[in-house]
Amino acid sequence: MVEFALILPFLLVIIWGIVDISRAFQAIDSLTSAVREGARAAAVTSSRPDTGVTAAAIQQIVVTDFTPMGAPLVPDSVHVTWDGTQVTVSASYVFQALTPLLWAPTISRTAVFRWEDTTAP
Repeated sequence: MVEFALILPFLLVIIWGIVDISRAFQAIDSLTSAVREGARAAAVTSSRPDTGVTAAAIQQIVVTDFTPMGAPLVPDSVHVTWDGTQVTVSASYVFQALTPLLWAPTISRTAVFRWEDTTAP
């Protein structure tokens, strides 16, 4: 019993560390997918993708598509830029670990798509 009581805290930290790492990879994958979907939506818009209602709609697509196991993504952390030929959508998310470790990385992802010139000037 004594040995088990001495080993149990370390064992639990290792197990929860594994769970946190898997949650972090899930958040990275989900954010990458959400940013890619937002960039694809921005690439096929007929108006400028970086202004007004279009940028807000793209931000909402990214926020809706991101499904973490924790705090949701806020629209202010999603940025849409356009240089006339390419659309860049980037987002950042602060990962919140379950273990009592001092680990709270900011996950950032960016997707760049060629803007498909349709009717916008």
